[in-house]
Amino acid sequence: MRVRVLFKVDKPLPRGTVMKIGGERIWVDIKIERLPGFCYAIGCLGHVLRECSAYDEEVPESELPYGTWLRASPMKTRNGGGKPEKDIENKLFHDLREGGA
Repeated sequence: MRVRVLFKVDKPLPRGTVMKIGGERIWVDIKIERLPGFCYAIGCLGHVLRECSAYDEEVPESELPYGTWLRASPMKTRNGGGKPEKDIENKLFHDLREGGA
């Protein structure tokens, strides 16, 4: 499932969230498309790991709280080459901003 959400970019990005599906609460990992300049050490936009003053180089990248798993694959297109299914995505985004959905 893909949804469009708004994040505060001056705070660390969430790695997941709890959703209620069929009366059951489950953890859902968040993956983000188009993730430029992201720091895997502190989870913020604006700089990359090698530029992070908070990163302790003795900590292996595999043990950082964020990683490449946070990046989502690009949205698939219709008919293998048409434009993305933006009509559904735009309606959902509008509904979310209006407090619906």
